[in-house]
Amino acid sequence: MLRAHLHRAGVAVRHATTITGIGAGSVTGHDRYGEPWSAGCDGIVLVTQQVSEDALYTGLAGDPAALAAAGISGLYRIGDAVAPRMISEAIFDGHRLAREMDAADPAQPAPYRREPVELD
Repeated sequence: MLRAHLHRAGVAVRHATTITGIGAGSVTGHDRYGEPWSAGCDGIVLVTQQVSEDALYTGLAGDPAALAAAGISGLYRIGDAVAPRMISEAIFDGHRLAREMDAADPAQPAPYRREPVELD
């Protein structure tokens, strides 16, 4: 639905391209087959390789004495701190951890429970 909405709003999306130049009001590059292209634009959003941002987790994990003094017995990395991904997956990580916080090992997701569906 998001892609369709963007299309209707006139947002151009170029997949599998390499940007070779960004200028005032324009961008140039080539597609996956090496064919050059250019486009006029007011702004550019680059979606490129992504890296996890886990500085908060690393900082907290690096001081176990402070965690213990604060009464924190468990520290878990979730969402984009594990790996960049779609927002729905990052939200699910937080939801899952909240549901399983009291499990024996909250860092390990419990198996999915599937309920049988009766068809009429």
